[in-house]
Amino acid sequence: MKIEQEELLTQTQHKLIEEIEKGKKLELELRAGNKELNERSRELEDSNNKLKEIQAQLIQSEKMAAVGLLAAGIAHEINNPMSFIKSNLSIIGDYIESLLSMVSLPDNLPAGKARDEQEKPESISNAKAQPSSTEFNYLRKDIPSVLKETSEGILRVIAIVKDLREFSHSSEENWQIFDLHKGLDSTINIANNEIKYHASINKVYGDLPLIECIPAQINQVIMNVIVNAAQSIKKSGVITVTTKLKGDRVSISIADTGCGIKPEHMEHLFDPFFTTKPVGEGTGLGLSVSYGIVKAHGGNINISSEVGIGTTVEILLPISQHSAPAEIQKSKNG
Repeated sequence: MKIEQEELLTQTQHKLIEEIEKGKKLELELRAGNKELNERSRELEDSNNKLKEIQAQLIQSEKMAAVGLLAAGIAHEINNPMSFIKSNLSIIGDYIESLLSMVSLPDNLPAGKARDEQEKPESISNAKAQPSSTEFNYLRKDIPSVLKETSEGILRVIAIVKDLREFSHSSEENWQIFDLHKGLDSTINIANNEIKYHASINKVYGDLPLIECIPAQINQVIMNVIVNAAQSIKKSGVITVTTKLKGDRVSISIADTGCGIKPEHMEHLFDPFFTTKPVGEGTGLGLSVSYGIVKAHGGNINISSEVGIGTTVEILLPISQHSAPAEIQKSKNG
């Protein structure tokens, strides 16, 4: 009986030792698995960070491509007011010269009498040249008009430079509270030269709250869609920009009376490098980048089109990012 108990105890000890060995082996395998998992996790995080960097570079490249596309038009928009500012300054110079000649004292007025003459305005007025009343009245009416036109030209140049700086400033890629209508207006102003020869802009702005977004990126989306709309109109047409509130989202609808999109192309609109434009006239990245930006904001882009009638692009964006996906919150906080 004692021998059987000893054998049973021995067997139990062996089994216990085996289980301990198995446990140690499993622990080592688990540690190795955890180490490999951590390494994979780091690799995945590194890849994700690289992907974000590439995406940011792609967004910036597309932004600069859009600005480059519009560069000639922007230069034209600046050159026009600068030309008449230059012309007006020349005119004002002539006017000042004429006025000075009207009020100048004779060169032979004795220096010693200057003080006495200053004290006697009537003597100076007698010495002044007598201007033509017709010429004087003309100058009096035209000078304010020329100055006003010049001032408007200067303000136009300042506005274009300000809008361009706000659109292309890459260092302000952070989440902000943003006035969407202000962004629409500045972006439309930048694209004005691309638009005005093809279409008129009809703004139907609703009552919108400020939204939480990355303004530079949203401006880029609007730019891409509006330029596409203008380029789809061959002769003349209308681009209607409508904004409205839809629940906890804002809607920006950009509708054109252009050529429309063929049904077979609709499913490829957001594919990178897909374009229906001739070679050299488009990168095929505009809508793809725009789609990525809107999705990163927790929004959607909906496109409807009819050949020969036109296209409507609706951009839906959340007012607040509080209910946005976790990766957006992480991006905001990081």
